[in-house]
Amino acid sequence: MTKLVAAGSAGVLVLVLIIWCFSGLTYATEGERVVLVDDLLATGGTSAAAAALIRNAGANLVEAQFLIELEFLEGRKRLEPTPVTAFLKY
Repeated sequence: MTKLVAAGSAGVLVLVLIIWCFSGLTYATEGERVVLVDDLLATGGTSAAAAALIRNAGANLVEAQFLIELEFLEGRKRLEPTPVTAFLKY
């Protein structure tokens, strides 16, 4: 089974992390296959942080998918070696 993780904005990511920390829930476990999904890939900071959390949990980040990518900001580089798919590129 592959889990779907939505990154959202940095503020949303921080809120989700706080909820996970205090609820005792895990967002990904060792050996799980995870796809990271977000609306926008710009500099890659938020997605790279989410990717690091997924990997640190021992899960396998199989792909990162975005609706929009701002290619000139080169955020894709921060997610290497994970395959990245963007449906609209500017």
